[in-house]
Amino acid sequence: MIIQTVRHYDFSKVKWDSRSWGNEVFDPAFLFCFRATPAELSGALVSHASGFALRIADKAHTGENEKHLNLRVLNYLSCTAPDGSCRVMEAELRMENDAPSQRYRIGFPLSLAGDPETEHEFAVFYDGVCFQILCDGIVMDRDFPFGRSFHCYEGRHVCGISSPALADYRMTNDLSGVTFSEKEVRRDAAIQYYTPFGFNTWVGDVVVALFRGRFHLFYLMDRRHHGSRVRRGAHEFWHMSSENLRDWIDHGPVVEIDSQWQTVGTGNAFVFDNKLHLSFGWHTDRQVPYPQTVKHLFFRNLADTGRTGEFRYGEIGTLVPSGASYTVSEDGVHFTRADRLIHYLENPSIFVQPDGKLHLIQDGVWESDHPGDWTLVQRGFPPHDMESFARNCLDCPTCFELDGWEYFAVGFTAFFGRRKGDTEWIDFVKEGRDPYDGSSVPMYSAWQDGRMIEGGWMNGIGWGTCLMRREMVALGNGNVGKRWVAESLPEFGAAETFAGKTPVAAAGDTLLEFRVDPAQGAFAVRFAGEGEACEFRIDPAKARAQWSSAGCPPEVPTFREQMKPETPSYFALPYCAYRGRDYAKENLSGVDAPFALRVLIHADPKLNAALIDVEIAGCHTMATLRGDLAVRFAEASGTGTKRFAPIK
Repeated sequence: MIIQTVRHYDFSKVKWDSRSWGNEVFDPAFLFCFRATPAELSGALVSHASGFALRIADKAHTGENEKHLNLRVLNYLSCTAPDGSCRVMEAELRMENDAPSQRYRIGFPLSLAGDPETEHEFAVFYDGVCFQILCDGIVMDRDFPFGRSFHCYEGRHVCGISSPALADYRMTNDLSGVTFSEKEVRRDAAIQYYTPFGFNTWVGDVVVALFRGRFHLFYLMDRRHHGSRVRRGAHEFWHMSSENLRDWIDHGPVVEIDSQWQTVGTGNAFVFDNKLHLSFGWHTDRQVPYPQTVKHLFFRNLADTGRTGEFRYGEIGTLVPSGASYTVSEDGVHFTRADRLIHYLENPSIFVQPDGKLHLIQDGVWESDHPGDWTLVQRGFPPHDMESFARNCLDCPTCFELDGWEYFAVGFTAFFGRRKGDTEWIDFVKEGRDPYDGSSVPMYSAWQDGRMIEGGWMNGIGWGTCLMRREMVALGNGNVGKRWVAESLPEFGAAETFAGKTPVAAAGDTLLEFRVDPAQGAFAVRFAGEGEACEFRIDPAKARAQWSSAGCPPEVPTFREQMKPETPSYFALPYCAYRGRDYAKENLSGVDAPFALRVLIHADPKLNAALIDVEIAGCHTMATLRGDLAVRFAEASGTGTKRFAPIK
């Protein structure tokens, strides 16, 4: 069971502007509202000289460029009607400093409103920070424009109403009467592959923590796969928690955008002073020039004192906040955002040390006795770019301990390990022993009974998709693998035996289970249907497995095998787990005797893609997400069982 709190807006106390049908203004804030049935809406609905527009358009019948936008970025086509159409209500807003052709666009497929003959309340409003479109008080889509909405300084400008259904529209620039309450949306569904409520809402970078017996998971709430605010992200941190890893509450935002300069970058969660802290970074210079931000004050402090210092918001004058900050909770539910900026770094991972001090690790190791005023105590860690075999970035540093070893991961590709007490790190990527499996920038937290749980998101169709959860497995001699989290899986029906080719669910989850005998040689499962087929193949004799499709070599090279001294970045490697598509894994454990192979095919229309997840011998996982495939059948080189679970 998943319970998500969703905001429900109420406009009953709004003072509507008597100037309607007069000289409408869409600056600096506005609310535009009307009632209609979806069936009576078509074509252009509203236009205004300021650039505000509202229309109905069939997004299923467009040119190729816009089709890709509607399919992959805006995700409208996940809600295509049985007749092949996709009628979308879409609003546009122009900002003063943008080119006339540039618009912020929000919208939603009208099929989500329900019965086309039932009257609904539709609303578009902009509060100076958030541009939203609603149906019956529920936010269907939103974006966070930067700048001032375009104002018509001369002349009299009246809304052009092109549909009689909007004859009684209401409008105001006074938003003081807008209120909202929290409503619960209950889903009898598993947490694995979770996406938040909505048709274009995704899980981005994930942070996990154990606090007072509950497992906490924070994620960057994403729309448009990092495309909001003209590809600047405009992310917020949202929060989920569970007492048993099966039943979850999505509490909603804990770091919410309330100013135009804000977009949140990943930090991590840590328990300090008996309170749960979530560090994060303001990626302010995505929209504000660096000289206008507070960052140079940190560098001045470093030059003068050797420490970063820290700044309260009220101490920086006209400078714009930027860099690291945090929010804190005593009960794990209610969070208070600190009014301090504590570092110039924008992805601050903070770890509590055995002596009680704090280490902030990203570009070097920084130390302090509280969240702020850091001193650099180690340069060059973690290694990155050309200094690292993995050519990793510095995003999302994380660490964990398991079976007498400690591990450190950073970015999409780097993974280091060492025995507890040792000083030198072993590069597991260089040795072909890393656990990467398609889950992006994973982070880790302890759970009950010595378990270690990973959280991440699945790459393959864009930045931010669905939640991926794993349990880390100690494999001996420092080797570490992954298995599925049993509590996170759907509940499947009765098993049926099949051999060779078998159909799978077009919507829902299909679980295939096999017993693989290494004496029989390599084992493969092919997945096909609509689009480009793919294959999972495991060769126990070579202790390697791979995902492949047309155009791949017969034996896909691993990350280690592709990396050359001159390779500039992991982006340059065609076969890499972070892409979530075709890649290989070597040095497999548990495959030298008959072993279990489990395959979960997740078919969710919202994803508009095939997510296929494999668990090997309870020791390794390998997932792939393919936007060019809808799986209709699987064909195995052996006998297996099949079970189904519907999408709920």
